[in-house]
Order: sequence, then structure tokens, then C-alpha cells
Amino acid sequence: MAALVDIIAGRGAHVLNQAADLRQGRSPHPRRRPPKQWVQGLIRQTWHVDGSAFAKAINNLDEETFQALYGRWDPLEPAQVAELFCASSVRWWIVGGRAARVGAPARNHEDTDVAVRINDLDELRNALSDWHLWEANSGTLRPLLPGDHLTEGCEQLWARRDAQHPWQLDLQLDRSTDEWVFKRDARIRVPWERALHTVNGIPYQRPEIALLHKAHLDRSKDRADLAAARLDPDARAWLANTLEQLGYHTWAHLARTGAGHERATPQRDKGSARDTHG
Repeated sequence: MAALVDIIAGRGAHVLNQAADLRQGRSPHPRRRPPKQWVQGLIRQTWHVDGSAFAKAINNLDEETFQALYGRWDPLEPAQVAELFCASSVRWWIVGGRAARVGAPARNHEDTDVAVRINDLDELRNALSDWHLWEANSGTLRPLLPGDHLTEGCEQLWARRDAQHPWQLDLQLDRSTDEWVFKRDARIRVPWERALHTVNGIPYQRPEIALLHKAHLDRSKDRADLAAARLDPDARAWLANTLEQLGYHTWAHLARTGAGHERATPQRDKGSARDTHG
């Protein structure tokens, strides 16, 4: 407790400076980033903050600062997720970088992104009744307490055992029903059997669809995932054509050629507290 008081008293100016930046729609100045040990203030902000500016500022934080602010991550591996949900009727699948790299050389992943159908939310809450679920929405965290309704527009939950444990699940709430629908453009629709596949008993989003989510982020790791992805000719053609349809012409070209590393944006992502998918 004494250490926490020292942190707040000795470094509070850094936090206040960043809060002022965020209130005025500015990204935090590099010298004004919150100290490594400070955790809560921005999550509990009470002032009006433009959501997109705030989310962008959060997304620009380096990994160490981000985890110091929101809490440590120790993600479950896909096999552990499968074990967790083995007795549940929740429809779930792995998305994000792990899905994009199925069959490709592995890389380090800060978390494990798991999608579930939002229609299965009640069953999800039952399956994770021993866990603490938090809404991760526009850079803020809010506990989803038993009996609470999900905040309108929330599409992501973080889960951990309790405040003494690290975050372990990053849950994306998918609104698709009879077929998979791209949340950024409902014209893009794929039958479920075409959207998912099972690898070693674990359901994954197909790499070409996982990569579609990454085009608007365009970070270094996203282009690395694109370059590494194992895509058959039909999947590569579908991805390139869909990217063209959505206006991501550079990514469409990279998808066709199998390239992907040049001119990427060097920032990282943590879901919609940072944007999705990692």
C-alpha cells in the first residue's frame, strides 16, 4: 500500500497530463505516458472523452505501459480454451493472429483471441461463472456483474479469475447468426462451414478471414501474419478480391503476391480497449 501511495503521490502529474491530452483529443505526449505501476485512473475516467481519440491513444501505448495500465496478461493457449469450454454448448472459435497463422511459423502472441456468438452470451456467462468478466469497450473496462445487461455496442469481454490473477481470455462477441458476416461490412458473408475449420480438435477462423480483420489495423505484425499465412489459391484469391472490394488496395496486392512486411504501421493492438483482432 505504501508503494502505491508513493506511486500516486510521486507520479500523479504524469497521469494528469495524459488525462488532459485525452480530454482534448490529443494522443499522449511520449514523455507523459502513465508510469509502469499505475493501473486505474483512465479506466475509471468520468470526463467526456471522444471515443475514437481515446481508443487511438490507448492503441498507441507500448505493451509494457499498456499492461501496467490495464493489468497483466497470461493468455490461455488454444488447447486450454478448448478444455475450458469442452462441457459447454457455447459456439466458440480462435480468431486473430493465431488463426491467421494456422499451419505457418509461429510468432509470439500477447493474448488468445476467442470469438463467441453473442446469442450464446448467457451460456458463456454460465460456463465462466467462476470467472470475472469485464466489458472492454472504447478503451474502458467495466465489470459485467451477475444480473447486469451487456452495455449497448459492447463487442468484447476480458476474463480473469479475479483481481489477483492476470487476464486470460479476450472474448470477441460475434453477432453473426445463420452465416458468418463481416462486422465492418455486412456485404461480406460466408457460410459457417467456409468461415471456420478445425485443427487438432480446435475450431479456428480460416486464415483468409482472420487476415481480413487485420487490414484496417495494418501493423507490423499484421503484415507479418499476411506474409506468413498458408493460403490455398482459392483462399488467396477470395482474400485479395474482398480486400479490393473494401478499398484495401495495398493489402490486396500483398495478398496476391504473398508479400507483407514493407511500410507497416509500427503499433500494437489489444482488442477494443485496443482494437480487434491481435
